[in-house]
Amino acid sequence: MNRKEQLINFSFVFPALAIFSFFYIIPFFYTFWLSLHKASSTNVLDLNFVGVRNFKDIFSVQIFAALAGILGISLIVFAFKNKFKKLSSKRKKSLAKTLQIITIAAGGAFLVYSIGAFLNISKQALSFSPDLQWWNSVRRSFYITLWGLTFQNCLAFLLALGVDRAARTGKYYRVIFFLLPVLGEVIIGLLLRIMLSHYPGVFNHLLESIGLGQWAQNWLGKDMALTTLAVSHCWRGFGYGFIILLAGLQTIPEQLYEAAKIDGANALHRFTKITIPMLIPIIFLVIILTILGTVQIIGLPMALTRGGPAGRTTVSVLRIFEDLNNSHVGYASAEGLILGLILVTLSFSLLKISKKIKS
Repeated sequence: MNRKEQLINFSFVFPALAIFSFFYIIPFFYTFWLSLHKASSTNVLDLNFVGVRNFKDIFSVQIFAALAGILGISLIVFAFKNKFKKLSSKRKKSLAKTLQIITIAAGGAFLVYSIGAFLNISKQALSFSPDLQWWNSVRRSFYITLWGLTFQNCLAFLLALGVDRAARTGKYYRVIFFLLPVLGEVIIGLLLRIMLSHYPGVFNHLLESIGLGQWAQNWLGKDMALTTLAVSHCWRGFGYGFIILLAGLQTIPEQLYEAAKIDGANALHRFTKITIPMLIPIIFLVIILTILGTVQIIGLPMALTRGGPAGRTTVSVLRIFEDLNNSHVGYASAEGLILGLILVTLSFSLLKISKKIKS
């Protein structure tokens, strides 16, 4: 392929690459740059370089130093295991060696910083003081995610199994079950806020009218608000998992079930020996999408509970939004990077587990 053909081929890719760079790559590096700064209280655009202080404030100095040490050791081990051997052809051998040296240097820098930080800490009184408000917001996000991984995905899976069996009426159920995700989070949040408010709440009135008035309560109060938010999110979001799981079920060849029936396998055996193994990649995909989607919710809690009462439903992304509103640009950027790193780590770990199970 000559240079002219390469340029022609690249011209087809360039528009998509430019859009991706503008909306994803450039903002990522800009966010990282902001996380190393602190905005002035009077002017958000007046940034002062503070290095990794924002990250230290989020983790505490001790935890941040320990994480830096772990990262440094991991990078050095990764480099010495020669993970760049795939690039070790004649032309790319120098590139592999360069990447190995850079990785060792980066790991060494993190390790030296960690050792220096601990030597400095040892001269002072130990005081672990992470940002508990931030970590509590992360905990709330993962509490809602736990509901999503269990109740939401189990509901989606059961409905997908039912619709997969309903050959004639299945298409109508698909539209009905996928209708909620199409509606905006804010619209559903405002509607549920009216329905679940203590007085005059539509849901409480319904309970009283059918003789279950003893169950009526303030569903958005301090005791129930987070669970109500979690169930509301599951109710709204099960449609995504339903559609993906249904598509996965319909890719399983019917001949497998027929052969199993001939061999005398009952419904339970067919489900555990055919359906589940064939759906393993799809199930892990749904789990990953559930984690990514649930941890990043913001519209529903803003509309339904507005982060209250007393911050009991302030999830991680809402906390980042509040810090941005309060002109803590650098701190919010650091929080966003930490949350992104947690999600990326979880996603890659689950993908690796999925590949091992499949193999």
